[in-house]
Amino acid sequence: MANRDIVDIGGSAGSSAPLRTILSRLPADLRAAVLVVLHVSTEGSGISNALAQASGGLPVKKAEDGEVVSVGQVYVAPSDHHLLITGEKLLLGNGPKENLVRPLIDPLLHSAVLCCGPR
Repeated sequence: MANRDIVDIGGSAGSSAPLRTILSRLPADLRAAVLVVLHVSTEGSGISNALAQASGGLPVKKAEDGEVVSVGQVYVAPSDHHLLITGEKLLLGNGPKENLVRPLIDPLLHSAVLCCGPR
């Protein structure tokens, strides 16, 4: 990802409706990757499908370990894994829960600062 422009979004219970609104208003030609961490289980809950339907033309998928980040893509942290970004790849971590939660937005934000700096 040459310019490493990313948008990080985090939320917990009750955040899916505002998140759908945000995603629906992003342009389909967005020149950034969108990384989403929800502090709720995404397994079997239909959250990924709901986000995909409201994404405003941006494709939505569950993040995969080692996946190269692409602009114009929405990545959702899978259940029970922290989502991190390093260089041009996504990493999934199963390190300690933070504040009794995994995934949590904090590890993503920390890794984004290290990876992407002020961008």
